[in-house]
Amino acid sequence: TVTLEAANGDELVGSYFGMSTPPPANIGDPVFVELTVTWDPVNSTGRFAGATGTGPAHAVLSFEGSMAPSWPITITWQGALSY
Repeated sequence: TVTLEAANGDELVGSYFGMSTPPPANIGDPVFVELTVTWDPVNSTGRFAGATGTGPAHAVLSFEGSMAPSWPITITWQGALSY
């Protein structure tokens, strides 16, 4: 699940699937991910309630080690969103 939160707290919720490159040998090296995101009209809130849409996303993670609780990530998404 992916959740994007607007400044006022409205949430756009979606699901995703895709493929990534294997974890790199060196901590701090990037991991590249290709995804397809589908937005969820039921669980999105506020102005995004009822939102629908899908599209490809490209993500780059900074690998912080397999035991790290979270990794910095940048995602670029392109597609159509109706709300």
